[in-house]
Amino acid sequence: MLIANKNTFISAAFISDERDVVKVIHKKKDGSDGMQYVSVNPDFVDFQDLMKLTTMDEIEKFTEVEAELQWKAVENLHVNLIKAGKVSTANEDTPKNVFELIANFNNEEKEHSELLFELKLMAFDLDKVEDAEIEEKEKIRKATTPLELFNILNEIV
Repeated sequence: MLIANKNTFISAAFISDERDVVKVIHKKKDGSDGMQYVSVNPDFVDFQDLMKLTTMDEIEKFTEVEAELQWKAVENLHVNLIKAGKVSTANEDTPKNVFELIANFNNEEKEHSELLFELKLMAFDLDKVEDAEIEEKEKIRKATTPLELFNILNEIV
């Protein structure tokens, strides 16, 4: 059952390039934001209910907006890490290298796994992460890709 309704629905965005799952953000009774994942399948009741609240075009547009916000969060994280002396300054290849790492990430490659571990350590050094709830810190620990990690950090920061 879809938790969001016309009074609580905030947004919906695809969470993968396959466009097979939508993250739905809604207001909870306590006023905080809640999240629910819905499979893109016209036969599923949750998806049918979601389509009463929004359209696929709106989901696509919000996905683009959210991707841009996430990229800015990555850039801000990098700037903060530079200011904190945790990483060196960026060079002209940095955005390309970061994109290639995210797009081609493979947990089975030792170098990639080590880099993900380093990213997690850097994330835990951020003040907002240090102040975050235990559940959110656990999500960071369980992240299996840099993109998943950045999505979690975007929610926290």
